[in-house]
Amino acid sequence: GATTRLAATTPSLGLYGDWEPSAGGSYVLEAADGPEAAKGVVHFLGGAFVGAGSQLTYRYLLERFAQANYAVIATPFRLSFDYQSVCDAVEASYDAARAEAQERGYG
Repeated sequence: GATTRLAATTPSLGLYGDWEPSAGGSYVLEAADGPEAAKGVVHFLGGAFVGAGSQLTYRYLLERFAQANYAVIATPFRLSFDYQSVCDAVEASYDAARAEAQERGYG
């Protein structure tokens, strides 16, 4: 839908600031003072109406977590009545982003 197209094209427009897309389709925002000072990792899924673009819709809130020294992983998803496939896709996307965060030094 339109939200998915917006989420897919927004990074090229520079609207995500320091958000980095991960190989799995999630977006990662580093803790303000880097991995050494990070308090933890926050994983965020958007609500039913903004699931495909949660990192954009909830940007203010999520960036406050980063400023408080939490790394943030935002996982977009598409709604479907096949809930198992949605969960599997979210899990795979998060796992890839989490692995990348661990490579950067987030425990």
